[in-house]
Amino acid sequence: MADNLNVLYVGPLRSDTPYILGDLTAADNAQFILPTHNNELWQAVVALLPSAESQVKKVGVDAGNLPYYQYNLYEFNASQPASGLYRLYPGLVLLDSSKQPLHSIQDLLDEIKVHQINVLIVDQPEIVWPLLQALESSPLLKQLHQVGLRVGVTPLYETVPEKEVITDWYQQHGYELVKQEEEDPDLPLLRLTRHTLYQRWQDEVQHSAELAIHVKRATEKIEHYQNCLKESEAKSQQLQTQCEQQQQKVHDLQLQLDEQKALISQLQENLKKYQDLQVAVKKLHEALDNNFEEQKTYIQKTTNALGQHITRRTTR
Repeated sequence: MADNLNVLYVGPLRSDTPYILGDLTAADNAQFILPTHNNELWQAVVALLPSAESQVKKVGVDAGNLPYYQYNLYEFNASQPASGLYRLYPGLVLLDSSKQPLHSIQDLLDEIKVHQINVLIVDQPEIVWPLLQALESSPLLKQLHQVGLRVGVTPLYETVPEKEVITDWYQQHGYELVKQEEEDPDLPLLRLTRHTLYQRWQDEVQHSAELAIHVKRATEKIEHYQNCLKESEAKSQQLQTQCEQQQQKVHDLQLQLDEQKALISQLQENLKKYQDLQVAVKKLHEALDNNFEEQKTYIQKTTNALGQHITRRTTR
């Protein structure tokens, strides 16, 4: 618990209020937000808590000029209309429901922050649940080591939940019921204290949650890398298949090249033979031409000689 004991009391002063405050006499700071001032009860409070200071404010869920319900029993005046109160107190009568300036739950949170409150007593049943809901998402909840909540055995006002809802809330948030003030059994005040190990447990829960997030992120990274590895292996297999296909193509092309080389070699050999044949044919033509010329010359000479011989014989 903090070194200083700072108290915030919200709600009307009741006949059992001095008794409720009896174990808080060592408070360094005690702030009271009261819907109306009751001088007699206030003097009893100051006698217990000399540091007590009061503000007269009517508190509701929201701020503004809103309906405020006043009854013939002033301690039941509230920012919400009564429901179960009529069954518990059959003589209860609504006197007025005109609009009045109301302060909000957020104003109470500001009071807790400004005065560094660590003991909160809410003696105004219709704002207990909305205040707890507001505290749930506020860092101010961590500093409240003691809490007093005025609740009814049955919902007293239209917006008030069952008592079990309040019980579930404080148990889930590390508070233990150490005492139940029952001067009026129908309208008890729950005295709660935060379990000494709650904050350590909360820290462990937060640490576990952070570890879970780290594990989840690490798992996601591993899964990502595994997927990348699978993709790389698939691409590698694909490239391997493509490489083998290319090697087969190269092999087939090499066979074709060898066949083409053999064909070219055969053609070159045939060409050589053809060229040799051409040379031989040319020589044969040349030889025939020479023989033809020789035969022509011989025939010419023979013809000439024969003509001359015939001529001489004719002349004789």
